[in-house]
Amino acid sequence: MVSHPGNEQTSNAICASIGVPVTTPLSGLCGGAIASLTLSTAIAREIVLDDIQVYGNFTLFSITGLLAYLPVLLAFIALWRWPGGRSKVVGIAAVAAASMAASSVLFYYATDWGRWIYIHLFCISLLLLAVEYQRQREQPREQSAIPGRPKLTAALVFVLAYMLCWDLPHVGLYRARFGYFGLAKYVLNYRSLHPAVHR
Repeated sequence: MVSHPGNEQTSNAICASIGVPVTTPLSGLCGGAIASLTLSTAIAREIVLDDIQVYGNFTLFSITGLLAYLPVLLAFIALWRWPGGRSKVVGIAAVAAASMAASSVLFYYATDWGRWIYIHLFCISLLLLAVEYQRQREQPREQSAIPGRPKLTAALVFVLAYMLCWDLPHVGLYRARFGYFGLAKYVLNYRSLHPAVHR
């Protein structure tokens, strides 16, 4: 976006190429990322700054980002304990750091912070799963005793709470909220919150 900014012609061409009617302003499938190609870098940056002030992005994404990366950090620690996986873990960490540094410009010019974090998180998780698969093949674990019902119940409650009590938003459609319950409430009240869309 910095070196190759788009323009209205670019957005319209992309919109037409996917078989969607070109409207002014672009809307529907052609809205969002495609429509944003018509913005200058100064306007894009101003939108990001507005979102930071309105939605508290630094607080929101620092907390949810740490929660999102918690399982990844635990996986790094677990695989580090396997001598055969240490070089692989270091390699994955180095590649992840370089990728995050290279994509940091996205956080400067676009508001979809959650989307960028999701992409990095998913890719790192896939690489760690590949290393874990190799570890299991080379160093199979002995059959361990199944935990009792109280421990299984506590673990299930913890996992469900972890999954449902927070989420990592990727768009600033509403004020900061934690939990998929807040997302469900927003979806249920979408029509009343955006009456202009459903005229």
